[in-house]
Amino acid sequence: MRPVRLHVEAEAEVAVTAEWYDDRQEGLGELYLAAVREALTTLQDPEVHPTVEGLPLGLARSASVKGFPYRVVFTELGRVLFVIAVPHDRQRPRYWSNRL
Repeated sequence: MRPVRLHVEAEAEVAVTAEWYDDRQEGLGELYLAAVREALTTLQDPEVHPTVEGLPLGLARSASVKGFPYRVVFTELGRVLFVIAVPHDRQRPRYWSNRL
């Protein structure tokens, strides 16, 4: 199994989003975190995930966070699957591109 590492800002995004969901409804943040963890497990087969449009082919891919309007954006760095960001589907497109 390949290691998955998160950019420090991606970790912060996940934490802030989970808190936001919990503020809306108790327990919803934990459901979001579980969905993110599930999405992270799917990264082990990168080829099944679409590449991110507007970047050089294959530079970054994304996996959906089931049940939430978020994606896990990642790239392969040698053996490591590196999560660049966990952005909302419809807010600030590619704000994270400077993390590449």
